[in-house]
Amino acid sequence: MKTVPSIWRIVFCAAAIVLTFAPAVLGQDPPSRVARLDYINGSVSFQPAGVDDWASADVNRPLTTGDRLYIDNGGRAELHIGNATLRLNGPASMSFLNLDDHVVQVELDEGSLSFRVRRFSEDDTFEIDTPNVAFTVLRRGEYRVDADPDGESTLITARSGEGEATGGGQSYTVSASQRVRFGGTSELTYDVSELLPPDGFDNWSISRDVREDRSESARYVSPDTIGHEDLDQHGRWSDVAGYGPVWRPTDVAPDWAPYHDGHWAWVAPWGWTWVDDQPWGFATSHYGRWAHFDDGWGWVPGPVVERPVYSPALVVFVGGPSFGASASFGGGGGVGWFPLGPGEPYIPAYRTSPAYIRTVNNNVKTTEVNSTTAGNYHYANQAVRGAVTAVPTQAFVNAKPVAASAVKVAPSDVQASHFQAAAPVAPVKSSLMGAGAGKSSVATPPANLASRQVVAKTAPPPPPVPFAKQQQSLAAQPGHPLEKTTLSQTQPAAAVHPAVKIAPPASPAANRAPSPTTAPASSNAKPAAVPNSASTATTKPPDSSKPAQSSAAQQEQQRQAAQQKQAEAPKPAPQQGQAEQQKQAEQQKQAVQQRQAEQQKQTEQQKQADQQRQPVQQKQAEPPKPVPQQKQAEPPKPAPQQKQAEPPKPAPEQKQTDQQRQAEQKKAEKDKPKKEPEKPGADPKPPGAYREEDASGTRRR
Repeated sequence: MKTVPSIWRIVFCAAAIVLTFAPAVLGQDPPSRVARLDYINGSVSFQPAGVDDWASADVNRPLTTGDRLYIDNGGRAELHIGNATLRLNGPASMSFLNLDDHVVQVELDEGSLSFRVRRFSEDDTFEIDTPNVAFTVLRRGEYRVDADPDGESTLITARSGEGEATGGGQSYTVSASQRVRFGGTSELTYDVSELLPPDGFDNWSISRDVREDRSESARYVSPDTIGHEDLDQHGRWSDVAGYGPVWRPTDVAPDWAPYHDGHWAWVAPWGWTWVDDQPWGFATSHYGRWAHFDDGWGWVPGPVVERPVYSPALVVFVGGPSFGASASFGGGGGVGWFPLGPGEPYIPAYRTSPAYIRTVNNNVKTTEVNSTTAGNYHYANQAVRGAVTAVPTQAFVNAKPVAASAVKVAPSDVQASHFQAAAPVAPVKSSLMGAGAGKSSVATPPANLASRQVVAKTAPPPPPVPFAKQQQSLAAQPGHPLEKTTLSQTQPAAAVHPAVKIAPPASPAANRAPSPTTAPASSNAKPAAVPNSASTATTKPPDSSKPAQSSAAQQEQQRQAAQQKQAEAPKPAPQQGQAEQQKQAEQQKQAVQQRQAEQQKQTEQQKQADQQRQPVQQKQAEPPKPVPQQKQAEPPKPAPQQKQAEPPKPAPEQKQTDQQRQAEQKKAEKDKPKKEPEKPGADPKPPGAYREEDASGTRRR
């Protein structure tokens, strides 16, 4: 026996076991999530992918692509898909056209579907297809879709978020707080109204959302761990050294063991899948690991990851020629299993890539695990008393309740057995139907719904291959699901799903909100403006005989209207031309030069004043004759050009300024006192001033 120090070495050994069955290639990995049927009230029926029969639905049944549900009148059902919750109010008929890591595509033939999308990214597609319209979610939020039984109309309600309705070659945006009814098939009409008060179905959905939002278990596991909200009222959490958070059930018998109360079902593409009878049994059966303590069993979820990967059953199967030698299985032998412990790798029975094996074991806490051979480990729970559960092969294959069919196995038989990744048993039709198969009264949808098509925006994958065509290949490799390549060879892929008609490309002109006053696309948007909640705005798409305007043409019309409105508004004064601006710039330059010259003259005059204060001898000298420019030594008056040096003003204002200046000058001339006539011999000039030169050129005082 040798010790393996790292979980990843164990995982790689597990990958080697998978490779012995078939070479792993990319593209064969199954989805990392399913839809869990976690609530049933009333009559709810189920039709597995690949069969035509109906059976009573079981709580905790995993649903995937191709599975159908029918809720009879007065019934209700709830499903969880990691980041989303779906609720149906009967009578309602739905199926999953596609369900994988990024696509949720639901066919709603009739009835009411309320759903909440908690997280939504650009890579996700969430689409509800009805007989006359396809509704695609654009933002996370709360929605409701009601498909009328006649298939002629669909009512879409967006309490929050935003979506797009497509049909009849047109598409319409449905914003938050809107309620829109779409009628017709080849050509859509719509009625927009305000939200109505919640009805009984709405109130029930709201109460379920509140319950989920208040879940204490969300503190210990990822919100995308399907079924975590049911752990709160059925157990308690505690921190255990070496394990971290541990959940222990409080309503089980002292000798209870995991994977004991329930049944096995065949669910493609995973194969043998455990369906637990306990209302809290989904999360603990498909995520995490189980550990045995002195006071009983505890579920260890492991490290919290953003998107935990679903597994069909985290168990190890027990088999071999010596298994059950002391047990009474009857004819056909038996099948046994026990839960994986913390740190022990899960080895898929289906074809996967090595990357998938690493991801599916990502939530396993790293511990040391002992190994005896590459395919046979020493597991922690294999020797725990009562951990191994075994049933006859016929009970296992036909989805019989395990608790009623269990057979005790001696510990010595377990130690002498081989541990296997898959139960080496081929499925039969009843393996798909589950525990509800064979019941006499099963509600089925009306016959006209079987042939009714729905409108889809996203092309779904081909319909599932009938199980009858798979049985021969499944019998050749017991316990292992068929590969995708084998399935495609069994039945060539159809170009279009028979239950789907792909919506024609939507006209750009129709890609608009249903109302001219539609609220903005946000979770807090207001409803479209209508007189009251009872009134509606009925609109019909544009006449197909007329050319539809594109959104670009509409924008061009709006732009032209805005320009016309702007042209009618009062216009500001026209700006001066380029030549005028150059002229003003030149005048401003000249004004600056003139100011500099005046400052230089003032400096010279100050210098002359200083010279006059020299000693008396210098004063006796004839003072310099004043020059005509002496009067300019006074603070200079602004020249006419100086006014132009100011920032240019619009022409009308400048003209108004000139008129005011001229008026002031005329007023000054009028108010100026009149000069008296000069007396003979009198000098009209003030003292110290010069008169004009006479004819001889002599200056006279």
